[in-house]
Amino acid sequence: MDVLAYLEENLKNKNWSLDEKCRYLYLQSCLLFSYDPRRK
Repeated sequence: MDVLAYLEENLKNKNWSLDEKCRYLYLQSCLLFSYDPRRK
């Protein structure tokens, strides 16, 4: 999965402030990535 292309596509044509974009990126990264305590 090309994460940057996915995020760029979803942000395209959005008239959001920088704070809104940062919040969107933070929330999406929480959905896409998770912490695995088994890996060291």
